Amino acid sequence: MRRLALVVILCCFWFVVSWGCSGETDPIDPSTTSTSGSGAGSYDGGPHDGSDDAPVDSGPPVDGGQTPVYIGLTPNAVGPDGGTPTAADIAMAELTALAAGVRAVVVDLPWAELDPNDLSALTARVDSHRERGQEVVLALLVVDGNVAHRPPALDGLAWDDPAVQLAMDSLLDGIVTVLGDKLHGLVIGRQADTYLSFHSAEAAALQTFITLALTHLKQTSPDLLRAAGLSFVGLESPPSYQTLASLGSCLALVYFPGLGEAPLPADTSPAKDLDEMIELAADRPILLQAVALGTAATLGSSDEAQLLFFEAFFAALEPRRASFPVINVHQLHDLVGAACDAQVVAQGYSPGDPFADYLCTSGLRVDPQSPKAAWYGFLEASAQFATP
Repeated sequence: MRRLALVVILCCFWFVVSWGCSGETDPIDPSTTSTSGSGAGSYDGGPHDGSDDAPVDSGPPVDGGQTPVYIGLTPNAVGPDGGTPTAADIAMAELTALAAGVRAVVVDLPWAELDPNDLSALTARVDSHRERGQEVVLALLVVDGNVAHRPPALDGLAWDDPAVQLAMDSLLDGIVTVLGDKLHGLVIGRQADTYLSFHSAEAAALQTFITLALTHLKQTSPDLLRAAGLSFVGLESPPSYQTLASLGSCLALVYFPGLGEAPLPADTSPAKDLDEMIELAADRPILLQAVALGTAATLGSSDEAQLLFFEAFFAALEPRRASFPVINVHQLHDLVGAACDAQVVAQGYSPGDPFADYLCTSGLRVDPQSPKAAWYGFLEASAQFATP
């Protein structure tokens, strides 16, 4: 299998429901929207070839035989000059995403910031999104890139230490109790394969930790569907990959083509990448927790390259929609200054690293007043997949 710029997330449970798409907007024709050539702005969104690894329907097709897809967009707010966003900045970002027609949102929270005895703030946040008609996926960041987010009381303990496991079980019990019927999905970790590439000695213990967490969920909440998996960010797969990849009924992935490479590869093909995801999922539905392409010139990229990528991605998604019930675009705005540095450092990288250039320029808008070309492409895609 060719290298994918994918990050597998450890997805703990998933409510599989049936969605669809009405005929209000003509379907995207991959033959007319895919592009060819060389360079970072050349992307292939060709149709699936009908081979044995064709997408498997994740639910009964509705609305003329189409399988529904929920499109999301992380509404990250930006403050003046990259500073701390105000309450008004946060509200404006969320309203901008809502006005764009997004129907899903991924809430990212480090494990260390959650108190299993007081989830009221999280509950209010989830309720707010649901009141707007949005499905919510909670990403519980146990690890994120090169960084672990254990609660301070657990620092220094191994993943398979009984105290670590007890703390996770307690948190999962609290989340299921107050949010179990409100969440579309619960994801454990982000960029777990990246973490294990830096901390390979922890692979066995982390695998035990995840396996026991899933087992606990299965025993305490047998009516919930559980899943887990691991994939690539252009790195070698860790020893635990095959076992973790087989642990569930869905697969959660991050798709950042060329992440960490400068310049970006010239042969990125969303069509091929989606097919490889489908093969990796082995007939399970796939949650794309984050999809992005940076526009930094240092990566050999540009606003036009980002637009072409998303056009090819959504064109490739149309004939494969049965395998992808939820797609979340990574972020609304670029990150600058302190906001960029803080997010990069939080994931274990240094400002100025190609990772930083990619991540911080992957927004669909430079700032609230400056949309990129891909913003308008996203609006078209959101309308395309807007119903039912």
